Amino acid sequence: MERSSACEVVAPFVFTETGMARTTYNLLELRPRRLREWEEVDGLVVVLMPKFRHPWLVHTLMPILRSKHIRVKLDGLGSAVWRRCDGETDVAAIAKQVRGEFGAEAEPLLDRIGAFLRKLEHGELVRIPPPTEVSRVTQMKED
Repeated sequence: MERSSACEVVAPFVFTETGMARTTYNLLELRPRRLREWEEVDGLVVVLMPKFRHPWLVHTLMPILRSKHIRVKLDGLGSAVWRRCDGETDVAAIAKQVRGEFGAEAEPLLDRIGAFLRKLEHGELVRIPPPTEVSRVTQMKED
């Protein structure tokens, strides 16, 4: 692991995408973006995942089901991170805000955020583009 100039441990984040080689990025530079609808219940986030994505299943089964979504309930720390996954805020800023909100209760914070984001990305709840892609999109917005 490398050390940044602020003497904070920089957590690696392994990014893989179909057809791409495994690449390691600095977790703190990544900007996760939510992909699913969500709501708040008693101050905690509930992510709404569609039960089916295949068009035939959606067409056939959805009309007879009571609910169209699977409800994924997040804890306090997960809710705090989720609210900040807007595609604009990098993980360094998210970690700083969450540390201010939860203090020592959140430690080891970077390890927890990294593991949480991996699970969210694997479950297709967030998209975490590599930093180069983020900077290209930001640059296009500025032009």
